Amino acid sequence: EEREKILSHIDDVEQAGDIIDLLKYDEDTAGGLMGTEMIVVNENWSMPECIRQMRMQAEDMDEVYYVYVVDNDDRLKGTLPLKKLITHPSVSKIKHVMEDDPVAVKADTPIDEVALDFEKYDLVAMPVVDSIGRLLGRITVDDVMDQVRDSNERDYQLASGLTHDVESDDKLFAQTKARLPWLLIGMIGGLCNSFILGKFEGGFVVDPALALFIPLIGGTGGNVGTQSSAIVVQGLANGSLDIKKSTQQLLKELGVGLLNGGIIALLVFIYNYFTIGHGHEVTTFAVSISLFCAVMFASVFGTFVPLTLEKLKIDPALATGPFISITNDIIGMLIYMSISSWLIIALH
Repeated sequence: EEREKILSHIDDVEQAGDIIDLLKYDEDTAGGLMGTEMIVVNENWSMPECIRQMRMQAEDMDEVYYVYVVDNDDRLKGTLPLKKLITHPSVSKIKHVMEDDPVAVKADTPIDEVALDFEKYDLVAMPVVDSIGRLLGRITVDDVMDQVRDSNERDYQLASGLTHDVESDDKLFAQTKARLPWLLIGMIGGLCNSFILGKFEGGFVVDPALALFIPLIGGTGGNVGTQSSAIVVQGLANGSLDIKKSTQQLLKELGVGLLNGGIIALLVFIYNYFTIGHGHEVTTFAVSISLFCAVMFASVFGTFVPLTLEKLKIDPALATGPFISITNDIIGMLIYMSISSWLIIALH
């Protein structure tokens, strides 16, 4: 109703019609972002006719990025470099000097893919076509950068544990509403850890030194998981990671986890052996084994979650936030307590 009210106040019927045509495209697609102000010439025009038409079209435009060439059915055929207007003033037809096969996107292409094309081909503007190649409009690089910046801000807030967009000048209730859900989930995660530790109270009696390494287990697992998920999310965002190669990425991350986990576990084992080793064999072995297992799990889990979210059409940036840290903290504690319990029984 508000849309119709605004459109009714536009006196220019042609402009109102253009707006209505654009409203049918989703706002997160090339069609929803494109503008229809552009210079279009026909491939069969002569150069004098082309220049005459360009002058007429350019009167209502602030910036001219490219001159697009279409056929009689309005299908995009190429672009006309301005240099050709100067060096070929008497050419018979535009199609003899135009540049063929221009980079274009379809109207239903997601904005993220459009941004990758701009980066890949280093363009300042890109034409938008329909399913049969007819020219519909054009997108400029500043339009895309606005969308990319908004997307990056949204991803950063998701990774920080904010459930929706919030600004520093938002009201108290709005900021509380955005922050509280993940804080409550974190609180539940902390209570779960407390429950796990409570069940292992007898183990701390046997070897109190076990309690000293609880932060190390949880912190290391959380850091590794965040690193893994951040690499995957970045790869998905810039197009360097193909979602079809999920298994390959998981195997690679498994290899990285083996190396990192082995090095960290070995260093901690050496430290514990020379500092608290005598009389604390359970702690010495339990911490190293648990660290290795926690790093392995966090590496694979941190890779698996964003890949799964991407397949489910959910923003994978969610995986770089508190979800990974809380889950790895709980699983790491379960691993540590389980291995410690087994070693206490085996060694005592």
